[in-house]
Amino acid sequence: MLYLDPNIQHVIQISSYVADRMPGIDPVLTTNLLVGTALIESGGVHRRQLGGGPARGLWQMEPDTAMWLVTEYLQYNLGRAAHITQILSAGIPVFHRELFGAVDRDRLMFDIEHNDLLACVLARLKYLTIAEDIPDTLQSQSAYWKRYYNCAGDRGQQAEDYMERWFESFGDTTVKERIKCPEY
Repeated sequence: MLYLDPNIQHVIQISSYVADRMPGIDPVLTTNLLVGTALIESGGVHRRQLGGGPARGLWQMEPDTAMWLVTEYLQYNLGRAAHITQILSAGIPVFHRELFGAVDRDRLMFDIEHNDLLACVLARLKYLTIAEDIPDTLQSQSAYWKRYYNCAGDRGQQAEDYMERWFESFGDTTVKERIKCPEY
C-alpha cells in the first residue's frame, strides 16, 4: 500500500469535498486536478510562496487573481457566488459578509493562507473560468495546469514537474481514478 503524507491526505479530502459540491463536468477529474495543483504549487505544505513571492495557500493563489475572482468574476456570476458562500458558510464568515461589498486584499490573502477550504474553492473557481474541459490524462492535465493556472512559457515550474510530483506521490495512478486516502 502506498503511504500518503498526512498533508497530502488533507489536500485530497478538501479537493474531493470541493469537487463534489461545485459544478463541473467530472468530479473525479476535478478532484485530481485540484490535488495535482496543490502538489506542484505547494507540495501540500507551504502556505506562503517560497522565495518571498505573493502567492498564498496550499494552491498558491496570487493576490491579483484572488481579488479578480472575488470582486469581478463572482459579481457577474451571482448563482455561483451564492453556491460558494454555502460551501464556505462554516469556514470564514468574513468572506460571506464582504463578498458583495468592499473586499480587503490583505484580509483575503490572510484567509487564503489560513483557510484551506477557501483556497481550494478559489482554485476551483479559477479553473471554472476556463472554457476548455478538464483533460482526462495526466500529461494533458499537467499541460492544462501549466497553461491556465501557473504561467505559460518557460517561467516557473513546467508540466513535466507536475507529472513528476504526481508520480512521486501516487505512482502510476491514472487521473481517471479518484485519488483516495488509504484506509487503515
